[in-house]
Amino acid sequence: MAASLLSSPTAKVKKQKSILSFMPKSGESVSPPDKSEKRKKQISEDATSDETERSSTIKVCRPNDIEGPERKKPKVVPQKFQHDWLRDYSWLRYDNEADAMSCALCIKHGKKNAMTDNNKNFKTTSLDRHAGTADHKESVTAENMQGQLQKSVEKLVNEKEAAALIALKSTYWIAQEGLAISKYESLLDLLEEMKCPNIEELKCTKSINYRSDKTAGEMISTIATVIRRDLAGKLMASPYVSFLLDESTDIATTKKLVLYARILDSEFTPSTHFVTNIKIESTTGEAIYNELKSVMNEPGRVIPPSKVMGLGTDGAKVMTGTGKGLTGFMLRDNPMMLNYHCIAHRLALVTSQAANQVAYLVDYQNTLTGIFYFFKSSANRVAKLSAIQDMLNEPSLKVKEIHEVRWLSTYIAVQTVYRTLDSLLTFFSSDQDAKSKGYAKKMIQYDFVASTYLMMDVLPIVSEMCLVFQKEDLDVSQVKVQVDHARRALEKLKAGEDETTYLHELKEKHLTIEGGKFVFKGNHILQGKQNTESIKLQLIDQILKKLSERFPDDDSNVIYAFSILAMRPLTFLSKSERKTWGEDKLEVLIKQYGEEKVTQQVTQEPLINPGDTRREWAMVKELVLHEGYKRDKMTELWSLVNKHHKDDYPNLLTLAALALIAPIHTADCERGFSAQNATKTALRNRLSPDKVNDILTIKLEGGG
Repeated sequence: MAASLLSSPTAKVKKQKSILSFMPKSGESVSPPDKSEKRKKQISEDATSDETERSSTIKVCRPNDIEGPERKKPKVVPQKFQHDWLRDYSWLRYDNEADAMSCALCIKHGKKNAMTDNNKNFKTTSLDRHAGTADHKESVTAENMQGQLQKSVEKLVNEKEAAALIALKSTYWIAQEGLAISKYESLLDLLEEMKCPNIEELKCTKSINYRSDKTAGEMISTIATVIRRDLAGKLMASPYVSFLLDESTDIATTKKLVLYARILDSEFTPSTHFVTNIKIESTTGEAIYNELKSVMNEPGRVIPPSKVMGLGTDGAKVMTGTGKGLTGFMLRDNPMMLNYHCIAHRLALVTSQAANQVAYLVDYQNTLTGIFYFFKSSANRVAKLSAIQDMLNEPSLKVKEIHEVRWLSTYIAVQTVYRTLDSLLTFFSSDQDAKSKGYAKKMIQYDFVASTYLMMDVLPIVSEMCLVFQKEDLDVSQVKVQVDHARRALEKLKAGEDETTYLHELKEKHLTIEGGKFVFKGNHILQGKQNTESIKLQLIDQILKKLSERFPDDDSNVIYAFSILAMRPLTFLSKSERKTWGEDKLEVLIKQYGEEKVTQQVTQEPLINPGDTRREWAMVKELVLHEGYKRDKMTELWSLVNKHHKDDYPNLLTLAALALIAPIHTADCERGFSAQNATKTALRNRLSPDKVNDILTIKLEGGG
């Protein structure tokens, strides 16, 4: 219906009229229409329209609806964030993704304003206006106060930490130097007197401070715990482990067990470490085995028996017995493991047992022991002997004691007598004491003087070998080399081929014949028979015999078999000789580690493949020569092979690892007992076993 009304002539006329009524006539100015007049006219028109027209809706066009020239709108330039504002307003933050800015301080301190909710009013005036608001000023004040508090707290914490570090270093130094823990407080007093910074922070209050002996003891325990944790990681990381152990008593007659471990690191470098020094209730093989198992299974340090491939001991039956001895219990857990009788102990047995087979030398050693106690009991005798030594231009030395458990003590005692023999003879011949006359009668004998010179020829050969056998990281290949060298030197001495010996010096320089009698250094007429040559032959023969018994050169000696891995003779062998060199010793190792071993408790799988091991051995000899690898030390050689050819020689690297961790001597255990006795002294005999263990851990494993 609306369409029919709009199409009628009357509607068209009215529509046209309504439109034209808004248009100005020609030459007529445009003025705003009178609103009241317009309203009256509109009412009149509405009243005269018919009922149908009043019900219709007529759209009125406004001036903007009339087509005409396009009107230009003003160009709006969008506002952008200026990144220089970040430099000028330190609290301002800009979010690239949201294209909005905010105040970091107001947000941090929980304010709610226009600058805390992605503000896009990018104007300098907006920033300046915000900087002057109460919210922002409160946030700035809070931030400044917080910064000052934080700096104060940080300064306080740093000072406390520095003071704690001083305390830890002080206790560490005390343990390293073997000083009494009671010296801790006086050490801190000294540091405070020397103006050591922050030391006063150890005094918290009048009643609470960290300068007491109890605090020092707790810090020592803490340091020791950290060191043990680090060692536990090394033990578990090593492919194999060997243990060295010995038992003794401390000054309080407490039974103690000292334990060391020999391990291999990722660079194929072996090392020996102090593990523990613990109190034991019994020294039976089973009791020691139980203590060792407890150490192996401590929390954070679990070492399976299959990983323990060597056990180094002093050779006592309780250690080496395969039945109820420690070795027997360990072999039942791991039949692949080997027991090593300490080579230094074996060598000490060689010399002591050899000397005991020569009757005169037994009496000779007893005389030296008697002389030691003769002077030990009297300061006046020592002073008189010292005066005689000065007069005769001999060194002022005290007579030394011979200890069976100290490997070099015999040589040191004999050397002292040799260097002051003229003074000793003068002292005893001039002293009126009955004991002095008895010693003078013994020492003036030709055989006593000659035996002293003889022992100075023989003992250095053995002592030199003993010193080598006590090296911390002794190369296993050196054992046979040293034993063979000592044999050759003794054979040469026995034959009398060397004219640089002490015996030769005695006959050529220090003895003269006056009236058919031998005179020593022009002062002392020697008496008695001349059996020195017989004594020499007996002693050397016995030493050679004991060397063969203690260091057998047979096909079953695993230590000697390991020595082929050093490959030192390769350069001097022809190609055909190299082809077969070392094969016999290799078979000894294959028999030990390339066959399955079974006990009632376990079955140990082979560690190496026999066939692959033989093929690797044939190739590695040519490789070492071709590459020119150094063979001075077995460690260096196999470190190179491990670094550059690890995948080519897995079986030989396993054998090399076993050779490098072999506990061929227990000199480290003796060092551990020396450290124990230096720590728990007569003045510190109340130190608990745990505290002694903590101190030894720091002293022996803590480093410099």
